[in-house]
Amino acid sequence: LLAGADQELVEVRIGAEHRRVGERGRDREPILRGAELDFADPATIDFVRRQGTQAKYVTSVCTGAFVLGVAGLLRGKRATTHWAALDLLATIDSSIEVNRDARYVDDGIVSSAGVSAGIDMAFYVVERLCGREVADETAHYIDYPRAR
Repeated sequence: LLAGADQELVEVRIGAEHRRVGERGRDREPILRGAELDFADPATIDFVRRQGTQAKYVTSVCTGAFVLGVAGLLRGKRATTHWAALDLLATIDSSIEVNRDARYVDDGIVSSAGVSAGIDMAFYVVERLCGREVADETAHYIDYPRAR
């Protein structure tokens, strides 16, 4: 992503794929397959912003961090995303402190790296809400080796 939420045009570069998304308000296809969401759409961003400011917990998995970043929810916070998109996340808002090494980051909003890191993040959230014993029992039940 080369332009933030307040820009008229958004460019996306993922690997060799490059796509320019037109002016706001025009019909567009989703601009990131992972997010499956057109985060340049003002109505979508406004919805995420409103929900995020009212929610007790906000989390993102993989490139979902872009949606939160464009909505301004990551402003001044630490966050992470998929390893191939870390540089892109940093371009959304220069105040986002992109953590390149963590599987998940909690800075009031919990973000995870790739999809498998999202599972670790989910257990972190379960532990915060229900305690370590419940998180460990749940991981054991689904035969998942919990990262700590």
